[in-house]
Amino acid sequence: MLKLLKEQKGMTLLELLLVILMLNILLGCVYAIYSIALASWEVGVVRCEIIPQSRIALEKMSRELTSAKKGSIEVLFPLLPSPFLQFSTLEDKTYRYYFYDDKLLEANISEGDDPENGEGTILISGVTTPTLFTFDGNMITIILIAIKDKELISLETKIQPRN
Repeated sequence: MLKLLKEQKGMTLLELLLVILMLNILLGCVYAIYSIALASWEVGVVRCEIIPQSRIALEKMSRELTSAKKGSIEVLFPLLPSPFLQFSTLEDKTYRYYFYDDKLLEANISEGDDPENGEGTILISGVTTPTLFTFDGNMITIILIAIKDKELISLETKIQPRN
């Protein structure tokens, strides 16, 4: 019995290094899975912020544009970095949708909002890409492209004014 104990002198350095190597491989795999899950969660958080804001902004623009007077709708392409859409409603209110300083704004010009100074109601903020407006005959196309933290959301709608 004593002879058996004398032959086992403990762990060798090689065995210890192998155990440390296996633990490092295991921890590396756990960290890789954790970092992928964390990145996926962060993408989900950003999308949960952008998508509802974008949909609300698009719904508001669509609702207002359906009550626009025929012939009052203008899509203007100034020297500014983005186009804007301006129209009048049956109640003689003039609205302008425009992109200013990472925000999509709605300016009620008939109530004194000055679009040149970025005045108006913020529809969506924190986006870095302007909204695109096109007007073809009686159909208005709005393409809302929102980029936040490298996540791109693109929503499109077509509106035909009733009046």
